[in-house]
Amino acid sequence: MFDHLRAKYPREAEAIVDLTIEHTDTHQRVNLFRRVFYEMLQEAIIPRSALVFSARSFIRAERRHMRMEEDDFFPLAEKCFLLEDWSSVEECLAKNGEPLFVKQVENKFKGISERLLELEKQYIPN
Repeated sequence: MFDHLRAKYPREAEAIVDLTIEHTDTHQRVNLFRRVFYEMLQEAIIPRSALVFSARSFIRAERRHMRMEEDDFFPLAEKCFLLEDWSSVEECLAKNGEPLFVKQVENKFKGISERLLELEKQYIPN
């Protein structure tokens, strides 16, 4: 959607953060958090503070990113896009899939989420 917005409405797109860069940063944050988490699962000695810091940093950054999309990007797309723009975006998604929700990635995050919830029950008092 962002690429389409930027290509067709470049002046309007200048007003918001470059989502391509944002998504690259997201990928890096995911990899960092995953590395710390998997090291812990492999019983490496990871200070609890390092895991908590990594998790909180990831969550904070993702919330900020989603707020930016909800507050800035999606309203701008709704304002600018015509029916033909939405059709182009839908065709692209149908052909290429939504990169953030490919089944393999979705399953990995589901496993991580379930494991984190288990650990929370074990180590964090109510």
